[in-house]
Amino acid sequence: MIDEDLYKVAGSALKQGKRAGADEIELFCLSGRSKNIETTRDEISLVSESFERGIGIRVIVGGAIGFSSTSDLKKIDESVVDAIDCARANDSGRDWKGLPSNEKYPSVIGVYDKGVDEITIEECLDFVTDMVEGAKKGKAYPTSGSFNCTSYSYLIMNSNGVEVSRKETMMQAYVESMAKDGDDVSTAYDFLVSRKLCPGLFELGQSASKMAIESLHGIKIAPHTTTVLFRPFAVSDILENAFEPSISSENVQKNRSSLKGKIGQNIASDELSIIDDGLIDAGIGTSASDDEGVPSQRTDIIEKGELKSFLYDHHTALKEEKKSTGNATRGSYSGMPRIGIRNMILSHKTSDLISETKEGILVTSVIGGHTANSVSGDFSLEGRGAFIIKDGCVCKPIKQVMISGNVFDLIKNIDGLDTDVKMVGSVITPTVRVKDMKVVG
Repeated sequence: MIDEDLYKVAGSALKQGKRAGADEIELFCLSGRSKNIETTRDEISLVSESFERGIGIRVIVGGAIGFSSTSDLKKIDESVVDAIDCARANDSGRDWKGLPSNEKYPSVIGVYDKGVDEITIEECLDFVTDMVEGAKKGKAYPTSGSFNCTSYSYLIMNSNGVEVSRKETMMQAYVESMAKDGDDVSTAYDFLVSRKLCPGLFELGQSASKMAIESLHGIKIAPHTTTVLFRPFAVSDILENAFEPSISSENVQKNRSSLKGKIGQNIASDELSIIDDGLIDAGIGTSASDDEGVPSQRTDIIEKGELKSFLYDHHTALKEEKKSTGNATRGSYSGMPRIGIRNMILSHKTSDLISETKEGILVTSVIGGHTANSVSGDFSLEGRGAFIIKDGCVCKPIKQVMISGNVFDLIKNIDGLDTDVKMVGSVITPTVRVKDMKVVG
């Protein structure tokens, strides 16, 4: 599963760390390859293939944490000593409870695809050509795009007996299109992420261009309160920026969450459930363990409106004498683990929301999610790909719309989900309908 050099070096580093004075030591090893193609208008602007290999070293000395990383396997002993020196110099806290111990790991499927792993640059170019040709249909044209296939192997080892490895693949495609009619201009994009090689990039390009064309000649609207239907891209952006931080146990413990003390209380619509599941087939966040070696699991965050659990890594769980929910995640071997979602899934009664909506607004995506207040949940966003809904039909496009609100009010006011489920990174959601949203043209 992992290359032999990394495996040998990690095993040696464990012994070196103990000899050098670490109470506990953890090695997070990564080896990967990525093929990437970028486009400008309808032309290839970049073709690249990159390789990545490295080890992140986390050590505990006297209850304090130290960290270092290296991509040079010949310097692993030096990096272990650097991590130990960092721990000894760390006066910020000595409350460490311990690294995870070895456990039985569940089986997962759909996280590795041979087609992605073995794809050639020539085959990547064929996918991109299809995507660009799809975007050129009609009165729109592509402005930019990208296609990426990655294959990574991971190994987690620690001095408490954890030794877990995995191999994963991912394909991502993105295309943005522009439409013009006289002086009027509109843009739109579409995006696909999958664990396996997916055909259909022609349709992805078509989708972006169709949305750009449909968004031409937008009208202005007056400020008012109305029902808003958020497409999956918009839902993901809002939840990841305004809601996810509030369910991190670290933020709760540090008084950086408005949900502190609300376990067991109703905080959302009575029909809404939100689940985090690291075990679903082919999920972007699916694996047998989290990124510090804790077995993955399903966690009910909200069940029928009631707040059931926060998300924990091993350390924050032990501080409350709980079991980790398996939510330690890493962006790279060169960074410390942090608490993050695995696969966040929304559940509610479903229906054809547009046909049921007498009056409202449909929003495809939002800009400004990163500006949301992660403690209060307040946000003010620009809606993109927005349309008037009238008597169950999508009517005129809206030139510009700002949407303001609070994520905790939003989840209370969700009154329906559609059936158009889409995987947007680690959020899996259909279109969501929310009543009583403030919009400004």
